[in-house]
Amino acid sequence: MNLLECLRKSTLFHNMPDHSINSVISEAKTITAEKNTVLFHEEEIGSRVYVLLEGAIKLYKNSPDGKEIIIKLVKPGELFAEAILFENSAYPVTAMSVTSSTLLAISKGQIYNLQEDQEFRNRFLSSIMKRLRYLTGRILYLSAYDVEDRFFQFLIARYGHKQSYQIDLSKKEIAAAIGTIPETFSRLLMRLTKNKIITWEKNKLTISQDYWENLDNSSIDQNPLYQ
Repeated sequence: MNLLECLRKSTLFHNMPDHSINSVISEAKTITAEKNTVLFHEEEIGSRVYVLLEGAIKLYKNSPDGKEIIIKLVKPGELFAEAILFENSAYPVTAMSVTSSTLLAISKGQIYNLQEDQEFRNRFLSSIMKRLRYLTGRILYLSAYDVEDRFFQFLIARYGHKQSYQIDLSKKEIAAAIGTIPETFSRLLMRLTKNKIITWEKNKLTISQDYWENLDNSSIDQNPLYQ
C-alpha cells in the first residue's frame, strides 16, 4: 500500500506537500484490523486519532437498555476520534471494524504540531464543521425519512448510484446504520423482493432499473447527511 497516495486522497491531507505527508507517515503507526476488531471503547482515555485507509469502521454507542446505536460508518479517507483533541480525552463512542481494515493512527501530539501549519489547521477545522453538519443531518435523516428511503439513501451514500452492489456489511449492520431494527429491515427486504424492486443473492444486491428511473433523488442530493 502506498501510504502517500492513500493520504493524498484524504480531504485533510490532499493538498499538503509530500514532505509534510511523509513526516506524518514516519511518526504515525499503520494498523491492520480484522473484521470485528474493537479499536477503542466508549469512555476509554484516548491518545490517538485515526485516518481510515481501507475498509469500514463503525462508530457506535450503547443505549441504557444495551441497544447498539450506530453514529457513523467511516469511509476510507476520513479522520475519526478527533473529539479527544478537545476538552475531554475520553473517546465518546466505540470504534469497531466491520470489514478487514487498514488505518493510520496519529498521536494527539502530532496533530497539535500539524496545526501550526495554517493550511492544515483550516482544513482540520473544516472537517470538524463537516462532522457537525453530519450530526445535524443525521437527526433530520432519522425523523424525516421512512425506512425504505433511508435504505436507498444509505446505498447511494456508501456505494454510489449503481444498479448492482457488492455489499460488504451484514444486514444487521445496515439496519443499525439506517436507524431501524433487524426485524423491520428484514420485512422491508421481503417487500422489496416481492415487488421485484431488488434481488439479493449472497453479497450481490441488484436494484430494478425501473425503480431507479422512477425514483426522485432530489431529497438525496440535498440531504446534508451526505454532503
